[in-house]
Amino acid sequence: MPCQIVIGGFDLKALAEIGVWRKLLLAVSPDIPIITAIFLTTSSEESLKLMREVIPRSLWERTVVGENRDEWYQALAPDLDTRSFGCLIKEGIADPLMVGLPTEDALDRFEESLGRRINCS
Repeated sequence: MPCQIVIGGFDLKALAEIGVWRKLLLAVSPDIPIITAIFLTTSSEESLKLMREVIPRSLWERTVVGENRDEWYQALAPDLDTRSFGCLIKEGIADPLMVGLPTEDALDRFEESLGRRINCS
């Protein structure tokens, strides 16, 4: 896969924002695969079970439990653990595109950033 978009968060409560971002992004970039990454404070069996309960089964294959939570958290600097983010992953490198609420203005900025950076061929 030449490139993909990763949307994620640092808490399961970020799934509400992530769900809205997913719908918006599919509307503007339907050909780019979207992966959901959840960076949990603990990957205990209880946390993973809860994650499987709240994430729709149709998205399980495109959802990962992120590693290096602290590194990602510092790099993205969200104002809340429940805040969502989006990155373009190309050739194994994450390029942050947005951190924040899924608003029309944020989507416009995301599209502008995506348009400047993306060349998936």
